[in-house]
Order: sequence, then C-alpha cells, then structure tokens
Amino acid sequence: MSVTLFCTDEAPDAFYAPCFSTELSERWHRVAIQQAAGIAKSWRTNRANAYQSYLDELEEYQEQEAEGAREAGIKEPVWREWNVPTLSEVCIQGNCNVVKLEASTGSTFDYWLRVSTLKKHHPLLVPIKLAAYHIEVLTDPKTKQRRTINSSVTLNRRDNTWWLSLSYDEMVEAEIKPNAPVIGIDVGIANFITTSDGRHYGTFNGKLRNRLKRDREKRRAHTPRKSAADVIM
Repeated sequence: MSVTLFCTDEAPDAFYAPCFSTELSERWHRVAIQQAAGIAKSWRTNRANAYQSYLDELEEYQEQEAEGAREAGIKEPVWREWNVPTLSEVCIQGNCNVVKLEASTGSTFDYWLRVSTLKKHHPLLVPIKLAAYHIEVLTDPKTKQRRTINSSVTLNRRDNTWWLSLSYDEMVEAEIKPNAPVIGIDVGIANFITTSDGRHYGTFNGKLRNRLKRDREKRRAHTPRKSAADVIM
C-alpha cells in the first residue's frame, strides 16, 4: 500500500508518518516505509524519463509536415501510462534496527541472524552456515582476514525458501603503469567523446542527431547579429 501511495498521491518519503493499519512493529513498519519509498522513487524517475522521451518524439513528429510524415509512414507517438508496481515476491531490505548479523563464537555456525519480532526483547535467532564459496568471497586475499559485512541485509523469499543477501565495501585501487599510453579526449555534441586515436563514444545517431542539428539551426536563426555600429562604440 505504501508503494501505491508514493507512486500516485504522495512524494516518496522515507520518513513519512505511518498511515496504514498493520500488525508490524513500529521498527518493521518504518523499514517497510523506507523500502516502499525507494521503490517508488525509482519508478517515478524511470516514468519521468520515459515521458520526456515521448514528448521529444512528439515534438519531432509535429515539427515535420503532416503530409510528409504520413507519406513516409511515420506514425504519431502514443503515450501509454505506466502501471503502478505490484509486489509479487517477498523482499525485505532490513537495517540493523530489525535484522542484524552477528558473528558466532563457540558454535558450528558462522553467524546468527537476529530478527526482531512483534514481541519486544524476544528476537528470532536464525543460524547461518556459509559454504566454502561464500567464505572465499568474504575473505580478503591480501590479509586473509574476514571482510566486514555491512549492517543492512536483504531477505528474499522464493518458492517457500528464504535467501539471505550480504554485502561488503571494498576499496579498489586503480593500477596505472608508468609507461601507460596517454590519450586525449574532446567533448562534443554529435559525438559526446572523441579520443585522439579517432574513436567516438556516446554518438547520437538517427532521429536524435537530426533533432540536435535542427535545434542548433534554430538557435542560430534566433541569435541577433551585431552590426559594425554595435561593435564599435
């Protein structure tokens, strides 16, 4: 319900006051609101980008003569409203306020997943046993020490099975050889980046390139030209 609210009536706000009746605890309700706000924010951004693309295509169509557009077989673009996201799978993005991973000592398990319940001070403890692959990934190859896992975790339910997703931060240093070749970069319009060896990146092709060309011609036509009397004063 919070996802629908943030996609239709209210701006996504992770600190929005609870307004729906729920059996969740206050902490879990806050986590649900934060997760809903993130989903709605992403949906709104993607929809806005798609709508802007539609407006650009519509303007391009209207700039052409109607007869020419029909003769060329060009159809007028049609906007199709996006559907509000519907959550079909259970996915919980929990922070340390409701879900916390704790290292296990003196046990055959690697971690304990402490999950807050509706009953205060009565958390659910889930044993976590890592596979050899997981241990290898979570071990720093240089120090041979276990990496520090982020406090936020993700729980996904698929086919009546719960999956735990963990993450960690890693600083990656760029290795630049002393004799590495140097290349020049030029930023343009038709070609966003052109390198000194003649390669192009971010090239605008087709309709978008023609539109940029027409826009430049329009700006030139509307730019007032200075006469010699205007320059010499």
